[in-house]
Amino acid sequence: MIFRAITEQLKNKEGRNLFLYFLRKIRIYKVYVSMYIQNMNNETPIPIANFPLDPVVASSIRISVMELVLSSHVTLNVTFFNAQGNPVKNEMVKIEGSEYAGWGVDDSYLTNIVLQRLGLTLSA
Repeated sequence: MIFRAITEQLKNKEGRNLFLYFLRKIRIYKVYVSMYIQNMNNETPIPIANFPLDPVVASSIRISVMELVLSSHVTLNVTFFNAQGNPVKNEMVKIEGSEYAGWGVDDSYLTNIVLQRLGLTLSA
């Protein structure tokens, strides 16, 4: 029944345009869902040694995947939080080339690269 309704709609130009519109929306929806799933990967605050930020001190970070291009690179958003858990700063870190190739399946590898690039240390 649904197939018949779609077929009837595709017989006219407006129906084809509407169908293509929905296909684009579905594709966009799939991208958003994919990004949401990727962003859920590391939502646990990572404790770090106090790191001074102008004019506050950050005590933890949260790393979220912003963009993942397979066999190419990953772009991470690093959010800094103060001791009260409030976000105070964001940084973007792009990992590509040999660093990306060395990632494998261990996400702590990405955490270590982020810490190194931003001059951060884990808290004791």
